[in-house]
Amino acid sequence: MAEFAMGLPNDMLDHLMKMEWWCNLLAYRDEGTPLFVAVRNNYLSVYVCGRAIFKRIWEERGAIHASFDGRYFYGPKTNKGDLIFDGENVLAKNGAVIDGAAETIRNLDLWVKMIKGYRKLVILDDDTSSKDPMDIGEKECLASRAVRPSVINLEMALPGFVANEKKIAPRIDMVHLEPGRPGVAVVFTEAKLFSNKELRVADDNKDAEVVRQVMRYKEYLEEHSDKICSAYQTACKLLTCIMHCRLADVAHTADFA
Repeated sequence: MAEFAMGLPNDMLDHLMKMEWWCNLLAYRDEGTPLFVAVRNNYLSVYVCGRAIFKRIWEERGAIHASFDGRYFYGPKTNKGDLIFDGENVLAKNGAVIDGAAETIRNLDLWVKMIKGYRKLVILDDDTSSKDPMDIGEKECLASRAVRPSVINLEMALPGFVANEKKIAPRIDMVHLEPGRPGVAVVFTEAKLFSNKELRVADDNKDAEVVRQVMRYKEYLEEHSDKICSAYQTACKLLTCIMHCRLADVAHTADFA
């Protein structure tokens, strides 16, 4: 069974800070709002408006790679599949260099505009994607709330989650911190639009599907609470380092504005 874990390889952040495209990514503002960086298990994800601008940023043999869904580059009607940015070039799965793609990725104004322009497609950092207007609406609604400094994660995967005797990896929409008694409380949010039919039941004696979903999540969180708390302690330390790097990059950018 996969365990809940969050963290990065040693020195990965140091390696990233030597890369111009990463520093530009941290300094970038979309209508005044920074891009959201999420810590995963040995990789990072970067989001804008509830969509993964980079699904995975990871280190392999000392080199940094970043993957993104090719549909954001070629268009939503093309086949599903990731492309890889190595800091210099964008590569297809067969290793072929895609001419002109790296220039698009480096031009963050253009890249973010392209991703936000596909309003009928939302892609997360794994292979999850959706064209369901309900899913898209819920992600976009939550995105405006995710800019608060207390938010420490989006689309939190639940490894080893079992439903109907099948192992799946559902995701909790948002995680943030609040003052606790004592210490700090980790708060989990599942976003639903009021128009979502799963909020309602025809029989008042039965629970709505959303209620059952949240109760399954609650059981998982309680069962794995020690590992989850430990993982978020690690994640918060890394996010603090990323925040310091982000502030430094913003200041550096302002010096040359």
